Amino acid sequence: YTVISTNTVNACVTTSVVVISQNFKPPVSSPTISIGTPTAIFCNAGANPVVLTTGSSTTTSNGGPLAFPVPFLWEGPAPQGTTTGVSSYSCYTSGVYSLTIMDNYNGCKKTGTINVVDKTQPPVLTTDTLHTVLDCGAASATLISSITGASTGLKYWYITYPSGTAFTPTAAPIPNGSNPHLSGTTSQTVMVDKVGYFQYIVTNTLTGCQARGNAYVMDGGLSADFIPDPYSGYAPLSVTFSNTSTSSLGSTSITSVWSYGNGTSETTTTNVSTSTTFTAPGTYTVMLLGAKGDCLDTVYKVIHVESPSKLEIPNIFTPNGDGSNDVFFLKTTNLSEITAVIFDRWGNKVYETTSTTGNIAWDGKNIGGKECAVGVYFYVIKATGKDDKAYTNKGSVSLFR
Repeated sequence: YTVISTNTVNACVTTSVVVISQNFKPPVSSPTISIGTPTAIFCNAGANPVVLTTGSSTTTSNGGPLAFPVPFLWEGPAPQGTTTGVSSYSCYTSGVYSLTIMDNYNGCKKTGTINVVDKTQPPVLTTDTLHTVLDCGAASATLISSITGASTGLKYWYITYPSGTAFTPTAAPIPNGSNPHLSGTTSQTVMVDKVGYFQYIVTNTLTGCQARGNAYVMDGGLSADFIPDPYSGYAPLSVTFSNTSTSSLGSTSITSVWSYGNGTSETTTTNVSTSTTFTAPGTYTVMLLGAKGDCLDTVYKVIHVESPSKLEIPNIFTPNGDGSNDVFFLKTTNLSEITAVIFDRWGNKVYETTSTTGNIAWDGKNIGGKECAVGVYFYVIKATGKDDKAYTNKGSVSLFR
């Protein structure tokens, strides 16, 4: 600044220069902010807030470094307030926090920031309701809690369960009145020996965040069943039985008791195929009793066995009208078709027929309807059984009156 002095008498002027320095230098560096443990906002932040701390700052004034005590100004996101004059600050919500310091020598300020991360996300269950079965004869059922994403650092606490349930691991349940933080297991897989409703809590042990899940354990069942092959046929009939019995969780450890209806029986302990032979015609009821633990089931199926085909040809008949042996009639069983041609001793055809009823009846008359003479006649008879057996018979029959 220049000061000018003027003499009002003689108008003489004298000047003088005065130098006034300015110091606008801010603190040398932004304030250092340190974050303590925990390092983020967790679900249990009410008990363990994030604490920010700092120390003094250094400034430069009059050409040299000078250390000054400064009034700290802390600011955070709502609903956090503003705090001054303290070197630490407790954070209960996530966001950007700032610390402003002022050089007491020149009033200049500098601000530093730090981001406090939000880690209040609870564990994510793949499904919030588990369904499983306590299989017949099984000592326990398996509950597997499925977590989406990282599954480390988690603890599983079963808070609701049927009275008297035995758990594996034994730390999984929370006994009534106990501190839950003293219970729980780090295993996602828990074995239980009772049916009913279960409720569990999954807790992130670092953040305190939790998710709840439900589980239902149901009684297992047993379904006995088998497939015969074939269901029907001609004696002697060999039938194979494929055991398809199953319990709720598979086909192992099932005891099968068979009664084939033909006087034979069998007991097996695995689902293997069995077989038997029905030697006589008839209807047979096959029974299968399945057993596993306390579960029982019975199934019945019917096998139909028919007589095999048969063809017997008489060698004499007497068509004299006395009502006894008047026709040339075959003794047959289960034939589907018969073709017969009969010749006299000179080779003349006297009778020919095809029957789909399983038999023929020649009354001793020729093709023209006249009675044939007493004597020996020759036949060619072909037939097909319902069991696909083929017959071709050639022989003679005597006709008497």
